[in-house]
Amino acid sequence: MLPTNWPTGAVSTVKYLIQARALENHLYYAAVNRVGEERGFRFIGQSRIVDINGELLAASATDQPEILYAEIAPERARDKHIVKIPGKYELHRTADRRPEMYGVLCERRAKNS
Repeated sequence: MLPTNWPTGAVSTVKYLIQARALENHLYYAAVNRVGEERGFRFIGQSRIVDINGELLAASATDQPEILYAEIAPERARDKHIVKIPGKYELHRTADRRPEMYGVLCERRAKNS
């Protein structure tokens, strides 16, 4: 879940970013934005729930308070083996990682812990 404070002018973030993040990370994503005005900032609402393929399941089209509902299947998000074309185009979101490519970053983090 992403609680956020999207002001006027953040419509592109709402329109594209949330669905892209759900798709690239293969997870359900609920972006929950506030509504109303505070200290001169107007918040646009437009909360949304997106599925693992980036498909919009529920969305608020207004800047008014609203409750969104969507049916999800958590086991679909847990399955990180994604098959587009069997045997030819398959991804595994965790098994296909290449830690040797970012090992130096991991070593630095371990030293700072």
